[in-house]
Amino acid sequence: MPINCAAIPETLLESELFGYEKGAFTGALKQTIGRIESADRGTLFLDEIGDVPLPMQVKLLRFLQDQVVERIGGRNPVQVDVRIVCATNQDLDSMITQGRFREDLYYRLNEVTVQIPPLRERAGDAVALASFFLTRFAAEYGRLARGFSATALAALKDHPWPGNVRELENRVKRAVVMTEGPLPPIWSCCTRRRHPIANHSRCACSRRARSASVGSCPSRLQPVEGSKAARDQPADALRSDAAAPDRPRSMTAAWR
Repeated sequence: MPINCAAIPETLLESELFGYEKGAFTGALKQTIGRIESADRGTLFLDEIGDVPLPMQVKLLRFLQDQVVERIGGRNPVQVDVRIVCATNQDLDSMITQGRFREDLYYRLNEVTVQIPPLRERAGDAVALASFFLTRFAAEYGRLARGFSATALAALKDHPWPGNVRELENRVKRAVVMTEGPLPPIWSCCTRRRHPIANHSRCACSRRARSASVGSCPSRLQPVEGSKAARDQPADALRSDAAAPDRPRSMTAAWR
């Protein structure tokens, strides 16, 4: 059960975490279970724990000590069994010195610490992650990008990546989207599915056309025989491309 503590307003964070009873405040029309209670016998991931306000830190500390939550407006404690995982990009030690984070809560949470170094300190990770993102975005956006050039690989290794993995992901995504070159044929002949050319043999219209050229799928030019749209068309509208030489074989320019 993930929750971003920095994305929820301070006035709503308590109700999101602990829930509330019906009539606890204006607009509380029904009993609502909080995120902590919903994660019972599971894991609660508190992202940006350093942005939790001090009053909420007190309630979190009590929950961590007793494993008990009380909904807003409620009187009955609810026992929960939850594993807590926290993450932050802030320096909690300096926040404790400044009085912005409770020291007792810090030591209660700090049982096992995993320090993730920045991407610039992880040799080889930038190239490996970039290859993963390239494969994912190429499949998602239908691009034929299969790898990086030598110049691109050198740039990946030399760049300091101040934005870490998020910056790397966005750069690769932009490169895939903005790349110039041929696009793989995407067929729209089936009602609910879009088949790439490799799967065109399984398409409903492949019984009438076995061509591998872009835009030659007959369903783009006329309805498939047997469909309702085909029954409503005159007989000459169901002719193949070969029987209608004046008809354009590709609708790519029109569709674009």
